[in-house]
Amino acid sequence: MGAVELRNKLIEIISNSDERFLRMVNALHKTYKEDISDEDEVVAYTIKGEALTKNDIVENNNEAIKSIERGEFKTHSEIRQKYARH
Repeated sequence: MGAVELRNKLIEIISNSDERFLRMVNALHKTYKEDISDEDEVVAYTIKGEALTKNDIVENNNEAIKSIERGEFKTHSEIRQKYARH
């Protein structure tokens, strides 16, 4: 069953449910939303297709800053020289 079919089935179930069931569904939804933080949401992909979350991007950025502070970088001229067409 695909997402559309499942959504339609749930709409049908909810439309025919009593208040107790609706409160249970509401509590489940609330708990689910609390468990999923924004940091776990995929916001980008690498060139290789690997998913990246906000947390991954922040960690990568922090590592990049640390490597720059350690002097681990190449100058603009070095990069141009490396990738220049001959």
